[in-house]
Amino acid sequence: MKIEGSYTFKAPRQRVWDVLLDPKIIAQCMPGCEGLTELAPDRYEATMKVGIAAVKGSYKGKISIKEKAAPSHYVLSGEGSGGP
Repeated sequence: MKIEGSYTFKAPRQRVWDVLLDPKIIAQCMPGCEGLTELAPDRYEATMKVGIAAVKGSYKGKISIKEKAAPSHYVLSGEGSGGP
């Protein structure tokens, strides 16, 4: 599954960068995310609730922040398991 999105913020770039590295904010940006638990810097365990037809259910997964290019962008990568 690939989830993409974009948003233009009306705030200083560094402030946006700092906010978007906050695990609570990251969780709010991920559809169905019920919470993130930090495992290590830039690595989290996620609890997700997915509501798509045959894959509807609760899932646990690992989320990593990769390819950081402060304060321009990063890649949020994840993998998970679980099921309905």
